[in-house]
Amino acid sequence: MAQGKITPEEVKKIASLAKLNLSAPEINKFTPQLAAIIDYVGQLSAVEEKSPPIPKEEVQSVSRTDEVHPSLTSKSALGQSSSTQKNYFVTKAVIDND
Repeated sequence: MAQGKITPEEVKKIASLAKLNLSAPEINKFTPQLAAIIDYVGQLSAVEEKSPPIPKEEVQSVSRTDEVHPSLTSKSALGQSSSTQKNYFVTKAVIDND
């Protein structure tokens, strides 16, 4: 893509990569909008980056310690299930292979 300018063909290519079917009027509408976005991102690259200040005091962990608590037994957990097999819950498939 040319810097500062984007063509309708490039918008069509980007749309196909995003699996979008754009009509000719939509491509014409989005071409200047995408060009403006790309120009804006280009302006952001010109901004000087500064490192954040390093704290002078020592940073302490605010995490709590692990504590062991009683938990359910397998029998107790599986007891409320409508379907189990070999100490596991049986459910319908939730993963689609498309």
